[in-house]
Amino acid sequence: MSNHNNFPIELGQFRDDLGLLEDEAFQKGFLILDDQGNEHDMMIVKTFTYDQIPYALLLHKEPSPLDGTILRVEYDEEEDEFFLNHITDDEEWQRMGQVYEVIIQLNKDNPTV
Repeated sequence: MSNHNNFPIELGQFRDDLGLLEDEAFQKGFLILDDQGNEHDMMIVKTFTYDQIPYALLLHKEPSPLDGTILRVEYDEEEDEFFLNHITDDEEWQRMGQVYEVIIQLNKDNPTV
């Protein structure tokens, strides 16, 4: 587990600061494909901005021993809507892995985060 005291994230960053959880389409959840092509029924539980980039934390709808995931939130100006996108940059993915650990630890320490 990372020491979240050394990570530059404040508690307030883990609220739904993008307002996506109010959008009915985002409340329904998503089928996400993993690297092996398996489908996972997931839902957004938190959105946050890190280094001026918006992200969404998704967890499995049903209890699961598998971890959740973090996806980028992007905006399509032409369609005037948000969409989720996988993180493809290795460095960004490692950073988000650390962020994921921090979120999980903070949530254990303070379930309202």
